[in-house]
Order: sequence, then C-alpha cells, then structure tokens
Amino acid sequence: MKKILLVLVVLLFSLVLSGCWGEKDIDTTSPTITEISPADGDTEVDISTAVSITFSEEMNKDRVEKALSSDPAIPSGTFSWSGTTLTFTPGSVLDEVTVYEITVSTSATDVVGNRLANVYTFGFETADETPPTATETSPFDGETDIDIGSSIAITFSEPMDTVSVEGAFSSIPNLPAGNFSWVGNTVTFTPDTDMDELVEYEITVSTDATDLAGNPLENALLIGWKTSASYKAIVLDSDFDSVTSNGGVVPSADGKYFYWWDGTSGEGWDCNIHLYRVKISDRSSQTLWTNRSIWGIYDDGVDTWVGNYYPYEGSRILNENPTDLTFRNLSLGHTIGLIGNRIDFPYVYFGTSQGMGIGYWNKAADATGLVPGSTAYIYQSAVIGNKIYFPRGHVSTPGILVVDAVSNPTSVEKTLLNGDGRIKGSSEIITDGVYLYVRNDTSEIQKIDPSGSGTIVATFSPGMTLINPAVVKDRIYAGTVVNKNVYIINKETGGVEAKDCSAYLPTAVGTPMWDHFNDGIWFGPFSGATASRTAYFIPRSLIDDL
Repeated sequence: MKKILLVLVVLLFSLVLSGCWGEKDIDTTSPTITEISPADGDTEVDISTAVSITFSEEMNKDRVEKALSSDPAIPSGTFSWSGTTLTFTPGSVLDEVTVYEITVSTSATDVVGNRLANVYTFGFETADETPPTATETSPFDGETDIDIGSSIAITFSEPMDTVSVEGAFSSIPNLPAGNFSWVGNTVTFTPDTDMDELVEYEITVSTDATDLAGNPLENALLIGWKTSASYKAIVLDSDFDSVTSNGGVVPSADGKYFYWWDGTSGEGWDCNIHLYRVKISDRSSQTLWTNRSIWGIYDDGVDTWVGNYYPYEGSRILNENPTDLTFRNLSLGHTIGLIGNRIDFPYVYFGTSQGMGIGYWNKAADATGLVPGSTAYIYQSAVIGNKIYFPRGHVSTPGILVVDAVSNPTSVEKTLLNGDGRIKGSSEIITDGVYLYVRNDTSEIQKIDPSGSGTIVATFSPGMTLINPAVVKDRIYAGTVVNKNVYIINKETGGVEAKDCSAYLPTAVGTPMWDHFNDGIWFGPFSGATASRTAYFIPRSLIDDL
C-alpha cells in the first residue's frame, strides 16, 4: 500500500513540472521597433514635426520615455501613447537645416521587463523654411549719378537657385541685353552696351526667385536709380551772325531741355533778344520769341515762367506747346523770373530791379498783382516748406521777406533780420531745406536759421562772387563769371575748394547754372561773343574728380 502511494506522489509532481494543468509560457522575447516617423535618413523634414515610434508589443511607458534621447537635443515637449505607438511632440519648432539623431536605449522594456535587444538609432534632417532676402544692392535704391557703363549686383542672405533668380529679374525701362554671373550669394548683371543717360531705371526681382530649398524671396525686391549725364559741348544755333548780348543756359525741370537767349540788347523797340529752347538729346533748337529781353527763368515741369526786362512783363510758356505764350504786366517794371517757386503753389512769384517788390501770378485765375508791403528790389527767392523767402536787394533796407505761399499767398508774413547790415544788398538766396544761404553785396554768404526773426549762424567768405549757387547734398556748388572754376563750399564749415574746369571749357563762357536733374553745371556762351556760341555741361562726377 505504501508503495502505491509513493508512485502516485511522484506522478503528481511530474505533472506539475510539465505544466499539464494549463500554466502559461513565460515571455522572454525582446521587443522591437517596427515603424518610425520621420523615417531614417529623411530630409526636408518640417521643423514643426513630431517624432513617433511604434513597438512590436505593449511597452513600459515610463521606461521607454526615459530611454529616448536626441542629438542635438530636441526642445522639451510632451509624450503621448496610442496602443504601442509613442509620439513625442516638441514644445517649440526644431532648428532649420539640422540633422537630428534619435536614440532609444536598451533600458526601454516591454511590460514584463524584456529590454530592447539593441540600441535603436535613426536620424533625419530638417528643412530650410526661412525665405531669402536681398541684403545689398549696387547701385543702391535711390542712388543718382550712376555711370552708364555700370553693372547691377544683388547679394542675397543665402545661396539661391540661380535659374529662378535670373528669370525673376526685370527692369523698366529695359536694360540693354547682357549676362548674369554669380559669386557666392551675389548675382551680377553686366549689360553688353551702355545704359541710356539721365534715365531712371527700376529693377525688380519678383518672388519667383527662390533659395535652394525652394523658399521664395520674402518680398519682391524693387530698387531704382538714375544714370548720370556725360560731358557735353553743344553748339548753339543762333538767329544772328553776331550779337551784342548773350544769356546763360537755364535747364528745364525734367532735364530734357535748356533755354538760352541772345541778340541785341536795348530797352524799347530796339531790343531784339531771341529766346531758344534746345532739346539736349538731339541738339534741336526752337526759337520761342523775339523782341523781348529776359531776366530769370523758372521751369516747374509744366510751365516755364520768364521775367522780361523789356517789355515790363512776366511770360508763361506752356511746355507741351512752347509757342503757346502768355504775357502779363505785373506792375514791376523790369520783371525778374525767380527760381524759388514750387509747382504746387497756387501763385508764381516774380521780382523786380526797380524796387516795386514782389509780384504774383495766380495760375488758376490767370490774375496778377503785387504783394502789399513788399516794396524792395527783389532778385531771387528760396522755398522751405510752404514759405518763400525773398531777400531785399540793392539799395533796399536789408531783410528777408517771408510769404506763406499756401495759407496767405498775397501777404508778407514777417521780415527776417530786418535792417541787419550783414545781408545788405542780397542778390542770391538758396536753401538746403533747413537753413537759408544768402550772398550779400560783399560776396559773403550768410547761413541763416529762418525760425523766429532769423539768426545768422555762420558767415562764409569764399573770396569771390559766386553766381547761381546751388545746394547739392552737404555742399554748395557755384561758378563765377571771371574764370572757369567751379567752387565747392562745405555748408557746415565754409571750407572752399576750387575745381579748374578749363579743360572742359575750351571757349569763353558766360553765366553758370546748376542742373539739379542732370546733377551738373551748365556754362552758357560768353556775353558779347560773336563767333563761337557753345553751351557746356560738366557732370558733378567729373567736377568732384578734378
């Protein structure tokens, strides 16, 4: 009996060891990674991407999250699970154009503690998502006096798709045909022939231009500049074989024409002065009138306004049809056209060499009159804002009359520096938009702050009488009638440079006049010349280089 019981015990123990009572198999299989996103080796990955990892079985979430790392570090964020898939969402965007290496170490386990058999590593590269910009251009926007043989260069913030940039490049008006070349991030367009003179070119690079990643230009590039004029010697076609009087050259506001005059001087019907308009591009000349002497011309781009020494009138020339002439008596006697006017003012103002004061011409009403209380010799004017400044000249009491050309255009608002002998006999006045510069009867130039009752802040002594001075940037340019120099005055210090321009002026010359549009100076023919009558233009670039 005991022997039978022993056999039963042994059999029962064997059954237990063999698991025949239904006990499960023990899980000893290591988990694996079956899917990742982004995929290993992906490029151009969005910088806002999340990282997802799918495992072969249910995982210990805490251990997996702690086993995850990246190089460089991904910004801190949040974990989320969906079944066997872990997703990590960064709290901020990833760096652009960066290779991230993601590692899951073997400390990651499944729910029963089986580790990954091997470290798992995958990597991806983020995209370039920053739009390129243009960082530098040559010429720069708004530049003037650009040599007609110049190239155009544009530098971008990063390497560009060259084909797209060249296709996005355009100009108004069209540049001459040419070629593109690249050095690093800079494209240069070199025209095959010179650009046109005195032309405002506008260059556009549209947003069709892209970087190497396909990002379009952040904003279309739009730049404009103006080409310079070259030196010119223009033989003048006169109606006279010989003359006793010549005038200077006065450029038009648009830089396309200039006016000049010659003939026989006189006061009365023996005056035989002819006014001409010359087109600079083809040198063609047109006679506008005869038997009318000239003192001062102001061109506003629409009309040209001329003072007549005789007859005692102002003249209006319609620029579109320069033979359409209007004459008005402004009760000024010898009437002087003043440069210091502005096209948007309702009135055009004239001066006088006979002491009557300031005359006006209402453009809309075609009416004329005198500004009350302006009795003086008035030879020139200058504009700052809506105010026009008229220095009293010759034997008048020194002072500068001020007229508000918009709010009260027919009244003297105040007088600056009234009775101040330092501006006695003023015949020239110019401005830089802040200060006035007035030449007195001793050829000194007074720099004046026009606020309040006026303050002289500096006195410049150039040592000669400057004719028709002009403010150009931080300097004053002017010529004389005694030599062939152009004088440059520093408007801050008063320092003077003399530029000998005789090499460009082979014949005798007369009155100089600055051309703001073409950025240079004209010299008219010498007064009384009977042989060579030539107008010369010297661009500022040449003057400055002398």
